[in-house]
Amino acid sequence: LAGRRLQGQFSRDLQQLLQAIAPVKTAVVQRFKPVVDDYIDEVRQTDGVFCYDDMLKLVQQNLDQSRFRQLLRDQYTFALIDEFQDTDPIQWEIFETLFYESSEHVLHLIGDPKQAIYSFRNADIYTYFDVKKRIRDDGHTIARLNHNYRANASLIEIFNQVFESTEKPEFFTGSNERTSRLKCGHPNWQTYRPDGKP
Repeated sequence: LAGRRLQGQFSRDLQQLLQAIAPVKTAVVQRFKPVVDDYIDEVRQTDGVFCYDDMLKLVQQNLDQSRFRQLLRDQYTFALIDEFQDTDPIQWEIFETLFYESSEHVLHLIGDPKQAIYSFRNADIYTYFDVKKRIRDDGHTIARLNHNYRANASLIEIFNQVFESTEKPEFFTGSNERTSRLKCGHPNWQTYRPDGKP
């Protein structure tokens, strides 16, 4: 009986300790993250090291210089941005200035909002929606890619059913832009089991 009481007390003490650790961890991160960030910034500046975000910001900060813009435009006349749903506002500002606002340059954007997965890297799905609306409002062409060439017909049918579902709670939240069913680009492809049989 005494052993059970000790075990119960130990379990309660352990739970309290575990609950206390999370706030301590949060407090340590909140206290030291700014110090570490400042140190990293200082080392990067001293050593002339740029991370990806630094390069984007550097280009963005110089877009108002006509010579800089022209230098980039002279090098590149065509831009194709795949996975546009994962673009952030800084990236869009760069491509908008260099390509979209230029009558001598071509810009193609390819994206699917249902595949947006990089919000942790500052990707902003609302940039995608805003740009798409602007492109439409400006009278440019928006082409739908309605054929899938990566999967067989049975898998594509499952995707169609998921996106057409009206069950509650909804599987997806937010906008579902698909207005037509996805078609299989390889209707003769089959699904095979691990033993090699269809």
